[in-house]
Amino acid sequence: EKKLIGGFISRVPDSKIQALAARPLLRKILELQGTNLPPDIIHDQPGGTPIDDLAALQVRYIIIHAPFSRAPVRDYVEATLPVEKISEENGVVAYRIKVDAQTAW
Repeated sequence: EKKLIGGFISRVPDSKIQALAARPLLRKILELQGTNLPPDIIHDQPGGTPIDDLAALQVRYIIIHAPFSRAPVRDYVEATLPVEKISEENGVVAYRIKVDAQTAW
């Protein structure tokens, strides 16, 4: 019964893409996955940091599915976020967010 960010849908309204692109972490992941952002938001840079997004969204785990598990998305997550790899199997990589006194939420 946890919130889940992700999934696939065939058509995403621009308003939903704009909401995701307003968050630095989600925007960067969308860009690394090759998602075409609507032209009117390409130059808008979101405020805050990826760590701020983790806290605001109360993200505790990140799951990267193939084909992104061997792509820049994985490199970005490992280099930018306080994560610990807890599983890797069949092209699916799971990370736990390392929460300490400074990042507790």
